Amino acid sequence: MSDGLTIGIVAEGPTDHIVLEHVLSALTTTPMTFLTLQPDTSIGLAGAADRHGGGWRGVLSWCQAATAESGTIAGYLSSAYGPKIDFLVIHLDADVASDPDIAVERDCPPAAGKRLFNRRGGMGRSQLDVLRQQCLEVVRR
Repeated sequence: MSDGLTIGIVAEGPTDHIVLEHVLSALTTTPMTFLTLQPDTSIGLAGAADRHGGGWRGVLSWCQAATAESGTIAGYLSSAYGPKIDFLVIHLDADVASDPDIAVERDCPPAAGKRLFNRRGGMGRSQLDVLRQQCLEVVRR
């Protein structure tokens, strides 16, 4: 697509896709086309929903199958396996972090005494930067 972006979405279920499409559309005025790769079978690997199922295990299974089919996830994004995908969003609900099969749950970092919300209830840019940095530190652990 020459006048916009093609966004592939791999998520646990169809409701995740709806939310992600709205959030991504609100972030930019760039035209976007969304491709549901998982769990929907209309785009992507043949028989994906039946073969991969839903939930985080379905997402993991899709990622493993896409890698096996193309060698890498990046290879799958090329036009060799369907429409060229500019960005791939892989979404898992945070509650899976405590699943013993994943075991990546970590405590949230402290807010370091900083107020994260402005007077109107929203986050200011500097507060978002602080929160973003704290999240990155947790992810790197």
